[in-house]
Amino acid sequence: MLRESGLRETRGDEWPRMRRCLQIVCALGLIAAALTSGCSSSGHDQPPRSSMESAASVGASTRESDVAAAKAVVRSNIDALVQGDAVAWAKTLGKYRSGPLDSDTWQRESTAWAGVTIAGMTTPGRHVPADSPPGSYTSNYGAAPYRWVVLNVRFSHSTETPEAVPDEWDYIAVQEGPGEPWLVHDWGY
Repeated sequence: MLRESGLRETRGDEWPRMRRCLQIVCALGLIAAALTSGCSSSGHDQPPRSSMESAASVGASTRESDVAAAKAVVRSNIDALVQGDAVAWAKTLGKYRSGPLDSDTWQRESTAWAGVTIAGMTTPGRHVPADSPPGSYTSNYGAAPYRWVVLNVRFSHSTETPEAVPDEWDYIAVQEGPGEPWLVHDWGY
């Protein structure tokens, strides 16, 4: 039967040699993977830091232009929310937070934020580590964003604002690739 199918019978002494060959191939694969992972980049651009910039102040980028761009998109995000402009708000969101938002939720959120103003915006954030890529980004997309900045945003409330709006949140702004716009990835504590 085996001869008709083109297969030959395996002798019992060939199995140890085959097992040894598989072990060698697996070991070489592990060694190659370990060597190449030590040489790969971390997935984000980290420009040289000047003496005026603190290594712990932001995520992958401490360039003033990146911090300014991150602050601008976070400000646009909050302004759109306060003004009740769902279209402008959606344009500020990265892929993690983008998606359909039902009108009841939008109405409740924009009403809660109607009396809110930004009291201050600083780097680094207070609740989210700035020196490593956002965990929610890497776990969902398998890599770090090109650049990221973590900002702590403090809010002022009018007397009409419900207590649904916090006194402060950390915002994570990301740039997903060279030349891409800065977008709001996530916010919270």
